Amino acid sequence: MPERGGTVRFGGIAVATAGVATPPRPGAVAWGRIRKVGVENGLVVLSEEGRRTAWSRTPVERIPDATSS
Repeated sequence: MPERGGTVRFGGIAVATAGVATPPRPGAVAWGRIRKVGVENGLVVLSEEGRRTAWSRTPVERIPDATSS
């Protein structure tokens, strides 16, 4: 388990106290700007406030131990 305040990685998704990063996109989305996280058509979709399109779409198969049902 990471130390308090550390980053936890789920494949290409990095989750930290400051927000979520999904390379290859630069930067991260702060928790206060995240409006939706879900699975759609085999993709983990992260939507940011004020954006018309998803900030990130990561295939479920790239996330270790993830399941889609």
